[in-house]
Amino acid sequence: LGAGALVTLLLAPGRWQRLAGLCAWGVGLGVLGVYLLPDLSMSRAVGGGVGGLVAPVVLAWALDRWPYLLAFATLACIPLRIPVDIGSDTVNLLVPLYAAIAGLALATAWSLVKGDTRSRELGPIALPLAAFVAWTGLSVLWTGDVRRRAVFLAPFVLPFGLLAVGFARLPWRGRWLTWLWGGLVATALLYALVGGYQWLTRDVFWNPSVKVFNAYAPFFRVNSVFWDPSVYGRYLTVAVLASLAGILLGGVRGWRVASLYAVVVATWLGLLISFSQSSSIALAAGIVAAAAVVWGSRALVARVALGLITCAVL
Repeated sequence: LGAGALVTLLLAPGRWQRLAGLCAWGVGLGVLGVYLLPDLSMSRAVGGGVGGLVAPVVLAWALDRWPYLLAFATLACIPLRIPVDIGSDTVNLLVPLYAAIAGLALATAWSLVKGDTRSRELGPIALPLAAFVAWTGLSVLWTGDVRRRAVFLAPFVLPFGLLAVGFARLPWRGRWLTWLWGGLVATALLYALVGGYQWLTRDVFWNPSVKVFNAYAPFFRVNSVFWDPSVYGRYLTVAVLASLAGILLGGVRGWRVASLYAVVVATWLGLLISFSQSSSIALAAGIVAAAAVVWGSRALVARVALGLITCAVL
């Protein structure tokens, strides 16, 4: 139900169809939440329920007035993972970010009721994303571990699918975009600085599995303020690519473009010591895509060369 509703939200052209999909998304997510609900005392359950109702309403009101608040809230909440006991497992969930996504759901529903006719905001990405979400939802039917699949769907696939739609609905221009880039770069540099401190002192935070890995591996991975080194690396990858766009697209000269180069190099050094394969692949793919946008057919040689190098490495 939740996956099918998200597919409807991604692809349906009519606002009432999308509103129905959004409601069904909430129902499906709610059923998964009840299924995965950890054992809580009555006071915690009541407190969580009240907070889960009040915070999204306040955030929805704020998002209706200042849409860019979604991007800044996401930027602030991405590193904040809270360990939650689900059955016999402890899962690190982005609980503060879920509050922002709940507010986004209410704000989107309100805009559809008021007559917002926008659809297919993700453009050509909507169809492959919908196919992925549909297949992930159907896979519950034959999975060997329903709870683990539910943990993949409820905290990650379904909320982030709506978050992608919310980001695509933002007007990506103007001073707000500049401030958002500044926030992204400033936090990435700060996290890279923390990662550099960890690498120099050979001390990582939070994650005991990373400490065990570093005790036996021939290299030392850092995770900065994040739980997982790869999540830390992907965050820095986004900052590198956002700064790279400013370099390649032009429009800046002198000390400003020199500052962009300095940001890219400093952030990449922080990415390097994460030793994250997925982050490196994402960075390579982003650079090739940027080259294709800027240089067009002239980037064909670079893409072919990168493909040959990748095949050789594999």
